[in-house]
Amino acid sequence: GPIYAMAFDTNAQLIVAGDFATVNGARTVRTARLNRDGTVDPTFNPGAGANGVVFAAAIQTTATNNGVIIGGNFSTVNGTNQPFLARLTSLGALDTSFRAGTGPDAVVRAVAVQADGSVVIGGDFTSIGGTILRRIARMNPDGSGDATFNPGLGANGPVRAVAIQTDGKILIGGDFTSINSTNINRIARLNPDGSLDAAFNPGLGADGSVNSIVVQPDGTILVGGAFVAFNGFTRNGLTRLETDGTFDLGFNAGTGATGGAVNALALRS
Repeated sequence: GPIYAMAFDTNAQLIVAGDFATVNGARTVRTARLNRDGTVDPTFNPGAGANGVVFAAAIQTTATNNGVIIGGNFSTVNGTNQPFLARLTSLGALDTSFRAGTGPDAVVRAVAVQADGSVVIGGDFTSIGGTILRRIARMNPDGSGDATFNPGLGANGPVRAVAIQTDGKILIGGDFTSINSTNINRIARLNPDGSLDAAFNPGLGADGSVNSIVVQPDGTILVGGAFVAFNGFTRNGLTRLETDGTFDLGFNAGTGATGGAVNALALRS
């Protein structure tokens, strides 16, 4: 079955997540860990796994924990109620110390972990644990809601990508056309407190969904998705923005990605 998310753990092993039941014949439901040579790591055992698709995965490393945050369209993990967002231990078991109350009320499509272990999530949800948070939220390292993060009215459409800058600001992409009632098409930047960063101006933005965002070492921003134009320029599925969100004319992938969307981006060293 399909893989929707990948993340390297601290040992350079590869976490893969999606909508599969086996990897190379080994039963490892919707989440697995591969050794450096690509073989399945049998020490990582998610048991019955998530009972629905896993769309996002990220490694969370703190002083007391080394786990895997997963988000998706599931309601249980290994038979335990854990809707849409969960943490697995380094051995794949559900980490019951990570509790988000009743959790998100709908699908989680993107997960990113901040340097302090806090977890930023994006998706289709409109509340977390009963608190209104429209499609973007931040959890404390233990899974509880972070009350200091306030995006106001949030996004008016699904958030499909989240990336953390080194200064703590948060880039989000998706299908939205406004953040907290401010018009901004499908990519935006939030301040660390969740408010919209008015200094980030992508102009007309993307004319289709933004599915992936990666920040380069110099702060420029790679954007992938289902768009065919960005800020009025023809760009099929792939473009780059300057640090302030303005269009980078110097980055041109020619005809770009045709016949489908760019759903994932990663940087080489």
